[in-house]
Amino acid sequence: MKYPNKLKEFRKMKGLTLKQVAEIMEKKCIDRLSEWERGKGMPSAINLMTLSKIYNVSSEDIYPTL
Repeated sequence: MKYPNKLKEFRKMKGLTLKQVAEIMEKKCIDRLSEWERGKGMPSAINLMTLSKIYNVSSEDIYPTL
């Protein structure tokens, strides 16, 4: 199953790299973030809330089709 989202779009709008987002989220590996952006997985509720704060958008904005 693929999870359509706007994670990459919001990250680019903020001018951040995957590495920078990983550092903000205190993640050691960017692979998970990349999977989320490609829709190959979904962040946990806590990680989704963190991403929403980083990008200053709602979780519904990130995953509009869910």
